[in-house]
Amino acid sequence: ANFSDFIFEKKATLNSDDHAKSMFGWNQLCDQLTPGSFRGNVVEMWFKGIQIFRATANRSVCQSGLFWKGYRVIGIPVEMSGSALLSKQKIGLNNIFTFHSEQDFSLTTPEEFDGIAVVIPEAALEHLMVSDGMHGIHRLIPDTLNVLQPCPDKLSELRKCLTSVLDPSNFQPELLRYPQVQQSMHESIIGHVMETLRSAHSPPTSSPSFKTHSYLVNEAISITLANASEPPTIEALCCQLKVSQRMLHYSF
Repeated sequence: ANFSDFIFEKKATLNSDDHAKSMFGWNQLCDQLTPGSFRGNVVEMWFKGIQIFRATANRSVCQSGLFWKGYRVIGIPVEMSGSALLSKQKIGLNNIFTFHSEQDFSLTTPEEFDGIAVVIPEAALEHLMVSDGMHGIHRLIPDTLNVLQPCPDKLSELRKCLTSVLDPSNFQPELLRYPQVQQSMHESIIGHVMETLRSAHSPPTSSPSFKTHSYLVNEAISITLANASEPPTIEALCCQLKVSQRMLHYSF
């Protein structure tokens, strides 16, 4: 349904290009990284100046581009078969990620990824944080692409709130015709987002960096191609690189 005061749409996508174009107002590219037929779904809601969508895909993709000017996106993984990357920062199921609309973003997701994004005017977030004594959004979220680790309970509550409002079997989109319903949902969603952001901090950085993983991948490829007639076994490759098989597999 598409009405003047709100949008609620559900779309199925059969390739990454259509998937990239399925979110209203986003100008982005979506490159499929793993082979096989692509299946995706997008459920999108837009009301009272905020955009919420849930996107799923069965293949690993890399998304990049721009969207609304003056907005902040908060991304929430729902289910994922492996880690994702925001630029060079690792995203796990217990993380959220955020960036603003003036930034070029690059999001790489694994196969079988299900995630929700909330897109909110940055001025609205700034007003809420200042009025709440939080000294503004840039104190809480630096002006960079960010992966954050919120309180598990707050993240769980935010997920439940968003999945319920985006589920047509649970919430009838036609109810958005009523201003009081929009206001109630707006307050609930913004409230959960704020609580989650308040509880969040930067995740530990003890794991090997993206740079380390990239180096191992490039070295492994170089060694293998240099011995193409008799390529080394995985065990020999790990021995030469001085890493475990698990580390090499994870790097790839």
